[in-house]
Amino acid sequence: MRNARSAELPLGSMLSPTPTSDDGPGPAGPAAPNQLQGKPPRGRRGFGPQRRGQRLLWATLVAGAAILGGCSMDNDGRLDGPGWSGDSGGGNGGGGQDPVPPGQLTAAEWRDLDNWAFWLDLFEPPAESQKDTPVAPPDDARQPTSVHELWLAMESDWQTCTRARYPVVVSHGGEPAVDVALELYGAGEDPLWRARTDVAGRAELFAGYVGADCAAAAALLPEVSLFVRDASGEVLWDGVPALGAEPLEVTIQTAQPAAATLDLMFLVDTTGSMGDELRYLQAEIGDVIERVRDDADEDLTVRVSVGFYRDEGDDYVVRFFDFTTNVDQALTNLSRQSSAGGGDYPEAVHTALAEAVHEQSWSASATARLLFLVLDAPPHERDDVRQQLATTVPAAAAAGIRIVPLAASGYDIVTEYVIRAWAIVTGGTFLFLTDDSGIGNPHREPTVGDYEVELLNDLLVRVIGDYVNGP
Repeated sequence: MRNARSAELPLGSMLSPTPTSDDGPGPAGPAAPNQLQGKPPRGRRGFGPQRRGQRLLWATLVAGAAILGGCSMDNDGRLDGPGWSGDSGGGNGGGGQDPVPPGQLTAAEWRDLDNWAFWLDLFEPPAESQKDTPVAPPDDARQPTSVHELWLAMESDWQTCTRARYPVVVSHGGEPAVDVALELYGAGEDPLWRARTDVAGRAELFAGYVGADCAAAAALLPEVSLFVRDASGEVLWDGVPALGAEPLEVTIQTAQPAAATLDLMFLVDTTGSMGDELRYLQAEIGDVIERVRDDADEDLTVRVSVGFYRDEGDDYVVRFFDFTTNVDQALTNLSRQSSAGGGDYPEAVHTALAEAVHEQSWSASATARLLFLVLDAPPHERDDVRQQLATTVPAAAAAGIRIVPLAASGYDIVTEYVIRAWAIVTGGTFLFLTDDSGIGNPHREPTVGDYEVELLNDLLVRVIGDYVNGP
């Protein structure tokens, strides 16, 4: 298991780790309530498919039952039922209060693309000896009664199919080909999916991502073909990719080098429910941005954007500060935000994502484009929202924007499913806060396998490094 603070350089030669003392992790400063008092975060074990009968019951099915069983959902996605306290009204935290030092929040990473069999297993019924305990009364046929039924229900509700995956690795001259455009076609004239390679030459393509009948899309896949194109649209390679976890290795004869640019965006939910952690998140994100800026290679251009969103009817729905190389200004914009509004559980995630992807000035050529989405609630579950997301998320993948969600306290199983699906289809990874810091409200256990707890700022720097220098 990885220690909370690694001695390795998180960005290789690009960044250096935050100095630590013998007294414990993090810089000196006033301690937060229940702060880790000089003790490194402990490693925590998740639960694999072999333990689904018990661990998934308590970590996933109980949460699912609260949403799809014991509580009801109105037309706008609000949850009603005994014991539910998911409203995000009120507000605190953010600008105007005493600053807190970074190096306090704890978090972990789970990359579904590297654990593909685990992800697919969530959609499959367990073996007879590993049957899940029902999450709803046996005579209530309307509700999912097992993990796979819950996962299938969310897949259908959100009309997203991630299982028809075609991974590709593109190289040129024995090195990864970075920021190269790929298109996956079926029988029709329009591409099924567009993507761009990352710093390791990896790209993820999907057939049938948007559609309610995901099982049918995965089982009855069209005959597909793959095209690799240069910046002018000229075809550099074409052939038939392979479905599954093993990538198709493609070698191209010509390739234009990607610009040495990092586009780094943090998009943060600032509704009232984020008040328990917002000041700490601002400190951690600010520390990460400074470390990336200060330790980046001279050849790397770092462009930073920060954005904030609430919900329909609040003082603002989306507030964006576009990409800039003036990192100090971005840090100022980050520090001035506070939490308020919300009022119900779902938030305007769809509006914020659409503006992030379509309205901000992402680089035409880049080594990495990263969109860190910090949130604790899902989008509104409405048809217009689904339709907008069905356009926005594929557009992010086509532009080479990797969505990296960070789940804060209060997120539910629906939020988890939705943001993990976005991370999968854009080549991102799933991050989540943990209880190890003692800060904020309780954090639910996600539906993942074994994971390692790290300090959030170090985790973010490491993840950025993976996308800039390669994993």
